[in-house]
Amino acid sequence: MKSLVIRTDAGPSIGTGHLMRCLALAESWYNEGGKVCFVLNSALPVVLQKIQSQNMEVVEISDSSGTHEDALNLISIADKKAADWIVIDGYQFGSDYQKMIKEAGHSLLFIDDYGHSTHYFADIVLNQNIYADISLYPYHESYTKFLLGSKYVLLRRQFLLYKNRTRHIPPLAKKILITLGGGDSGNLTLNVIEAIKNTGCQGLEVIVVVGCVNPHLKALQKITAETTGFSLIQDADNMPDLMAWADMAISAGGSTCWELVFMGVPFLSIILSDNQSPIVQKLHAIGATISLGGYNELSQRILIQSIKNLIESQDNRSLLQKNQRKLIDGNGCSDVIRMLT
Repeated sequence: MKSLVIRTDAGPSIGTGHLMRCLALAESWYNEGGKVCFVLNSALPVVLQKIQSQNMEVVEISDSSGTHEDALNLISIADKKAADWIVIDGYQFGSDYQKMIKEAGHSLLFIDDYGHSTHYFADIVLNQNIYADISLYPYHESYTKFLLGSKYVLLRRQFLLYKNRTRHIPPLAKKILITLGGGDSGNLTLNVIEAIKNTGCQGLEVIVVVGCVNPHLKALQKITAETTGFSLIQDADNMPDLMAWADMAISAGGSTCWELVFMGVPFLSIILSDNQSPIVQKLHAIGATISLGGYNELSQRILIQSIKNLIESQDNRSLLQKNQRKLIDGNGCSDVIRMLT
């Protein structure tokens, strides 16, 4: 039985995007009869539970992520598991880290977003973003292969059940989904809730999804409980169903964008970190989302007006959905797994 060892992290500051796309790949590997072991740095109990509920193993390490000691620990674990491949996902893992893995004799898949390493030693570099291009990787080994673009978006198997679904675009968007990342340390979610309340739109149903590492849970639970039409779900395990339910969404600019695009959900996107900027800019340029720019430059007035406009414009929502079609075929995980087996 083939063995896959995955090194990534999740937390309030970095969110859960890296973990979730690794989990999507792990599901496909597991479905092919393989074993999966996640290696995480001091993971929160809810993160451990999420992985273990998929019948996958978790090994926790305490060394600082991306350090020499971290790499040695990972190599030791991979040796014990007789790993066929190691998968690494995170900006803290640089060139030296990759080189150590390769010098130890392991096959390496590196999941990347913007070419942050000075040199790439991995056997395969995967960048699932729509802007991915070989020009991001001027320095790499001669053997390194590249899987670039939205063809390789890693979607969990729950989403694939909706692959051929047709979405109805109603005259008014009354069902709104808020999903602003697994961490949202700045509590942008609260600002969005207040903005929706101030649109003056009546009869709205709003579902607020917060990640398993969100530090503002109690405050968000309080405001949603006190506001008619609002409800809150922590660490939702049915995101495809929620996206299918929604008439529109307000999302962070991370990996959730690809899920919303696949599901054909018209959405407003807000950039929470620099690495999200090229994703949002490209999707905005092709008319697959409406970018509201960076959260630190977004006024409450613009936020309120932008939400109100999308609620009331059936034409805008229809155009967004039309432009989202065919960006993602849903075969990303299976295409990547074929490269590893």
